[in-house]
Amino acid sequence: MSAFASKTFTANSQNCDVPCDDSGTVAFLISTDSSWNGTITFRASVDGVQYITVNAVNINTGNPSQTFTTANTNAIFKLGVAGYNFFRLAVTAWSAGTAAVVLKSSNGAQSITLDNPLPAGQNLIGSVMGPAGAGAAVSGNPVWMGGTDGTNVRGIKTDTSGELQVDVLSVNAQTAHDAAIGGAPVRAGGRAVNAEVTAVANGDTADLVTDLTGKQIILPYANPENFLAGKTSDITGTTDTSVIAAQGAGVRIYVTQVTVQNSHATVSTWVDIEDGTSAIYTIYAPAAGGGASVTFPVPLRLTANTALQAKCATTGSNVRVSASGYKGV
Repeated sequence: MSAFASKTFTANSQNCDVPCDDSGTVAFLISTDSSWNGTITFRASVDGVQYITVNAVNINTGNPSQTFTTANTNAIFKLGVAGYNFFRLAVTAWSAGTAAVVLKSSNGAQSITLDNPLPAGQNLIGSVMGPAGAGAAVSGNPVWMGGTDGTNVRGIKTDTSGELQVDVLSVNAQTAHDAAIGGAPVRAGGRAVNAEVTAVANGDTADLVTDLTGKQIILPYANPENFLAGKTSDITGTTDTSVIAAQGAGVRIYVTQVTVQNSHATVSTWVDIEDGTSAIYTIYAPAAGGGASVTFPVPLRLTANTALQAKCATTGSNVRVSASGYKGV
């Protein structure tokens, strides 16, 4: 059932009651003038004699309260009254002004307010239970977790042990091998670079790399911007002679090919290929055009920021050294 009541408060100890038996909710409006100086208290009763103070929610702020004191204001409140037979607005303090009130009880949906705040932590306010237990056949209208495909509601499936079932979609390109490219086929790609990328940590994921035209870079070779080559002039003594200069902090030279040629008519010599000043490879260069050209399937890896050098073991020969490779970390 519904009931309606209204009154204008102009003094202390005035009340406005509305019956709320068989009602779920009471809503009320309080309108105070600018001179209002008083307190309106919210009360409910079972027998119409004994009243207790209850909480109501201010619809404008969402905050619960048990009294109202603000002047020159219109405020609407709502509270649940199931179980009570009467609701009352009572003037419990007053010195000036007027307050017009309008109350209505309704058998609409129950509004719940808390008389005291919930304690910190987790609080069970209620539980929702479907008609079928775990492992039982689906029946009635059980409460399921669900989702949407953007248009329709979809259920979430599990296997017989309760593990979530996930369908793995296959990815198919739009065109087959040797067919003309069409649409937006799924292609494998890499990272196009014109310089060495920063090294990742051991075990990290790393990009495949290509040159700027998409040609994949595979060791022992690097992208073209990192190719190196160098040569000496005639080496006639036994001092260290630079073939390829050091490439800077943290960057190594990788040697993939070395050529040694001795043009002296009579003096032969051994030639050391050096990581800085440390010999890492030796080639014999006989007199009268002797020497060798060596390709390294596994590149010679120099110390970072160190030059590739060559050194003859015998004074008086006339040796030239050429080398090629790439730089990297």
